[in-house]
Parts: sequence; structure tokens; C-alpha cells
Amino acid sequence: MIRFYTQRLLPGYDGIYLDEDNDMFRLSWQAYITAESGGQFSVDGRGTAASTNDLQAQYAAWRPYFTSGLRHALGPSALLLANVNVPTTADASLSGITVEFEHCKSAPGQNTSALAPACQEALEGQHQATMGAGHVGAFAMWLTHSEVVPAHQQCADMANIQRQLPWIQRGDDITDCTRETGHVSCVRCDPPV
Repeated sequence: MIRFYTQRLLPGYDGIYLDEDNDMFRLSWQAYITAESGGQFSVDGRGTAASTNDLQAQYAAWRPYFTSGLRHALGPSALLLANVNVPTTADASLSGITVEFEHCKSAPGQNTSALAPACQEALEGQHQATMGAGHVGAFAMWLTHSEVVPAHQQCADMANIQRQLPWIQRGDDITDCTRETGHVSCVRCDPPV
């Protein structure tokens, strides 16, 4: 994979954004692989039958090697960002992470203007790993899915979060507000926070 990325995808670019760079191989992809293969697949390159547990174990074990290889190929000053779910494990190869806001909302009964503890830990842990490795940091919270957290609440909470963690930017991962579930998912804060 590293060779494919470095030879086919990265020439001419100064960074890369890894979507769904989670600690766990996404369950929907596991189900897809199982369905498409009829449950007959291998993860060892030798054709030995594997299970989704084998797939998960391989992904978890080799994910840091993959990001390390990308960092080495891109060089120390390139941006290497990952969109993650929380909780997540910090990765010193990354320049930073992006998290969709709905994964960071406080639980019912908690301080609604604060980040969920797991989200705050993920952001602060990755920030320390990034800064400790000497990379230029880039962190963002994507304000999306207003059907989960209303737009006005996301904007107000994001203003509070940026006061606590000023190195976090806000953005919208939907480029034109028409994809996913359309305008209901698009969050625009005005005035800018």
C-alpha cells in the first residue's frame, strides 16, 4: 500500500488526508469483504483462510506502519491528516486529526458546551504526539450532521471548544452542502468563530 500511495497517488502533492483512519477496521467494510468473498478470503498473502478477527488484528497491527511509511515518503514537513472516530490512539506520524462534531457531543446530563471526555482525550493526545514529533499541527472539527446535533448548538459549542483548545479549526467536510443528507447536514456558523 505504501508503494502504491507514493508512486501513484502522491507525486506532486505536499500531503494526504486519510479518511476513516480508525483504530479498528470499519465494520461495514468487514461485512462487505465477507459478503463479496462468501467468507473465503486471506489476509496473509499466502492464501490461508482468514476470519474478520484476523483482518481486524492485521489492520490494527500494521496501521502504524502504514502511517509511518507515508510520513517517511512524504517527508517531515508534509501534512498527513487523518479523519478518525473517537476514541482513537494518537499516532506520531500524523500532522493532526479531524473529527466529525457528532462524535464529540457531550452525553445527556453533561456540560453541553464541553467536548465528550473521549473526544477531548483524542484531540489533546494527538496534539501532544504531533507536537512532540516536531510536525506542523493541523486539527479540525467538522461541523456536519445537524440532524444529530442542531447547527446552532454545534456553532455555540465550537466557539467554547476553540476558547479551550485554540489550535482546533472548524470546518465542514461537505464541499457544497448538497451531499450526504443535503442541506440538513450542512452547518455554517455566522459570524465565523
